[in-house]
Amino acid sequence: MKYTDYKLKDFIRDEYFKSWVVNPDEDSDFFWESFIKNNPDRATELLRARRIVQSIAFHKINEMDLSERERGEMWNLILADKPHPGKNIAFLPRKRSVFWFSIKPYVRVAAILLVAYMISVIWLELTPQKPIVGVEPLKILVKRTDKGEKLSTKLPDGSLVILNADSRIEFPERFSDSTRRITLEGQAFFDIQKDRLHPFVIEAGDFKTVVLGTSFVIRENKQKQSFDVAVVSGRVAVSEKSKKNHEKTVYVNPKQMASFNPENDSFTTTSYDYAELISWKDGVLYFKNANFNEVLRKLESWYGVTFIVNAAIDRRKDFTGQFKNENLKAVLEGLSFSFHFNFDIKDNRVTINEKS
Repeated sequence: MKYTDYKLKDFIRDEYFKSWVVNPDEDSDFFWESFIKNNPDRATELLRARRIVQSIAFHKINEMDLSERERGEMWNLILADKPHPGKNIAFLPRKRSVFWFSIKPYVRVAAILLVAYMISVIWLELTPQKPIVGVEPLKILVKRTDKGEKLSTKLPDGSLVILNADSRIEFPERFSDSTRRITLEGQAFFDIQKDRLHPFVIEAGDFKTVVLGTSFVIRENKQKQSFDVAVVSGRVAVSEKSKKNHEKTVYVNPKQMASFNPENDSFTTTSYDYAELISWKDGVLYFKNANFNEVLRKLESWYGVTFIVNAAIDRRKDFTGQFKNENLKAVLEGLSFSFHFNFDIKDNRVTINEKS
């Protein structure tokens, strides 16, 4: 049976599920939290099953000196719809202790845990839910940057986002009970608070990125149809939002970058240069083998200016270099030696002239 068809008892019986509840690790966290995100209709049953397994102290079962068969039979006793044949464990008014200790150890434990299980189920079923009256829709917050701007902001869960120039994010004033979801346009650095039960989902263009707790950069450009995710720490899952085939999902580890290739509709995973892709968040303006046009485009975005070029510049020449927290004049002075030009700055306009 597929996990998408599981009911409450199926989750409770499943060994991988019980192992995750009792002893979670990074892989099982990622699997089950991604499952909740992709199958919201199963989330309620899954979380109820999780609380029940926790409430009957499954870890105590594993600590018992029982065989795998005995543990399985014990769980069958607990989850059986009717009493197990031949295992009448009713409490008798007389000789109770003799009868009790004559039962197999795992059957005694099953009887105890059955009581805890039934209490959990009854509590979950009968606890009255407070009616939701007059609930106002969540307010959506928008943070944006223009050219020449950068912005650091905290999200409702405490996660940090640093927006690069000409970028935008949308997020609710508080996250839901199941996921933390935001929308991005442009480029941003994320440092996400870890929360095993609430995956963090970033929608950018036609792509979505799912994280549990990590730091990374997303760069999205609708005009170029490009999309990159570079992971600093942790792990993320990247996929096209329109694709439901799980095989299209790409998992990106630290020091890796996933890039989408629109020509063959697929992702490629490579290493990346931290200085080139991420150092902007630390105030570093970085160029790597950039020609003159690329340099000007980056300067326009970084400083919020417009260039007027009145000079014959060798636009094929590649430039590599970096400037940390420098003003525009200092940067242009450095570039003028490489590309051989003079410049004049007036308000938000920069005129490039022939070098005299």
